[in-house]
Amino acid sequence: MASVSIYGLDDLALSLADLARLPDDVTDGMLEEGAKVIVREMKKAAPRDTGQLNASIVAGRVKRDKGGKRIYVYPSGTRKNTNAYRSKTGAKPVRNAEVGFILEYGAPRRGLLARQWVWKASEAAADEAVGQAKQVYEKYLKKLNL
Repeated sequence: MASVSIYGLDDLALSLADLARLPDDVTDGMLEEGAKVIVREMKKAAPRDTGQLNASIVAGRVKRDKGGKRIYVYPSGTRKNTNAYRSKTGAKPVRNAEVGFILEYGAPRRGLLARQWVWKASEAAADEAVGQAKQVYEKYLKKLNL
């Protein structure tokens, strides 16, 4: 009668169980590496009238909710040159996110056309961002000998 012996099946089952519950540091690393690429592309695509919008683009921290994890990439802070005038008149300071929004979607009543700089940057960064996240994941798989 023939018999079959399999060596290493227990190790494979253990590795697959480890793979099924991906650690937080791996998923966070994947998101952070992808966000770095998106920040770089958004800085390239941002209109450079004064350079303030470009300098304000940052990636936030990893956020977790019932839908999963995410990182927001956005223009942060307020405009520097308009705040002195606005503080004298009592108006709120202009946020860089507001300027970015208007440049992205336009302001037809003011005659400003949409530039879609965020969309263009996101499209340009998509493949490379996924590639960076993939590298982090493959490094984790290599650590598990898979």
